[in-house]
Amino acid sequence: MDWSKAKTILIGILIVVNIVLATIIYREEDTVKSENDSIEHAKSYLESVDIGINADIPNKVETLSAINVQFEVIDINEMNKNFFDGNGIKDLRRNIEYKDETINIINDRRLLYEKEFDSGKPVTISSEEAVQKASEFLAEKRFVVDDMLLSSIKKEEYGYELVYSKVYENIKVERSFTNITVNDDGVVKLDRLWINVLDDTNSPIDIGSASKALFSLIDKKKYYGNTIEEIEVCYYFDPEEQGYVEDITKTERGRAIPAWRISFEDGSRVVIDNY
Repeated sequence: MDWSKAKTILIGILIVVNIVLATIIYREEDTVKSENDSIEHAKSYLESVDIGINADIPNKVETLSAINVQFEVIDINEMNKNFFDGNGIKDLRRNIEYKDETINIINDRRLLYEKEFDSGKPVTISSEEAVQKASEFLAEKRFVVDDMLLSSIKKEEYGYELVYSKVYENIKVERSFTNITVNDDGVVKLDRLWINVLDDTNSPIDIGSASKALFSLIDKKKYYGNTIEEIEVCYYFDPEEQGYVEDITKTERGRAIPAWRISFEDGSRVVIDNY
């Protein structure tokens, strides 16, 4: 074997590999630099319409697989048992009443719970105590909490508003929520529309850049005068907002796609997808 020739070929291969690697690294660095420039332009545009940014903006284009999901189905008898030990009075409109508490189930998907309370009564508990009361309530009513993340808490005159997000592999799933109102008397309201993940499609989707998502806020006047607190990748399934159905609670299942989730200082949020 001609070792000199083989050595020459090997050196040539290594040179080509190094050139390819250098090109890839250069392109990645150039892409990041370009995205950083786009982010700065987006910030300037948003400032012109009085939208502030108090968050780190991702400078890499993300790719994530879509997931197959279905809405949680609510069984009225199970809710009666979990909330009222089966002693609640059910009616044909999917309502349950027990003393000063009521439950309304919409299309077997959305759960509304309310307990009578004095909205004028001063709120003396702390936010930590409110979270504790909510956690105890969820455990008592036998909710699975492994996939629930407290994403925001806000104090109002009548109590604390706690918003829990669905998470799948540490990524939030929209539009899925459990909203809880807590005051000194405990949990007085719950509004839940929950999504369960069936499986991963293993079909990667390009989410698009964060700067592109920011630019899309320019024509959304309801966010003028607000401040962005967080921008993160999420899964997004909202057939009502996406124009597929008139009522989200009438949907059974579908595909959640990756998107950008933008949260604001006042607790509001918007999801920007690439479609």
